[in-house]
This record gives sequence, C-alpha cells and structure tokens, in this order.
Amino acid sequence: MNPTTLKISVITFCQYHEITPDFVYALQESGLVKLEQQEEHHYITNEQVEVLEKFIRMHYDLGINIEGLEVISRLLTEMEEMQQELRMLRRGGV
Repeated sequence: MNPTTLKISVITFCQYHEITPDFVYALQESGLVKLEQQEEHHYITNEQVEVLEKFIRMHYDLGINIEGLEVISRLLTEMEEMQQELRMLRRGGV
C-alpha cells in the first residue's frame, strides 16, 4: 500500500450507498474487488472505490448477478488487453 492510499470501512461505505455488506463480501469472494482487513474489520482502499461503485450500478441498477459481473469483468479485461496489443502493433508498424 502506498502512503497516499486511503481506506474506508465496508460498513460506512455500504451505509453511504445504501447497500448490504454481503454484496461487497460476495464481490471479494469472487475476486472482483480486494478488501483489506485489520483485526475483524474490512476496509476498501480508494483504488477500489471506483471499481466497486461500477459493480454496484451494474448489480442494483441493471440487475446483473455476481456471476454476470464476473463474466463482464473478464470480458472487459480481455478487451482492454487486445486494445493495448493493437496499439503496440500499430506503433511497431506491423
């Protein structure tokens, strides 16, 4: 963790967003978000907030379940990797 990393408790985050902590823990169990643990409390780092908020919108606004979020996340990652590869190939003149 770098010195500028801030943390917010999962409970506080969930209260603010009016969601259940179980959803955040399910995302962690599926590997979609990373939480930090200190003693018995879990925290979200500022790097994870944007990712978590994206999953909240997809789940609560669009009704996408955890399994669907896993698929979407994997596909988006693959698409970004292919875009990076394409940019690299274009720079190389191939």
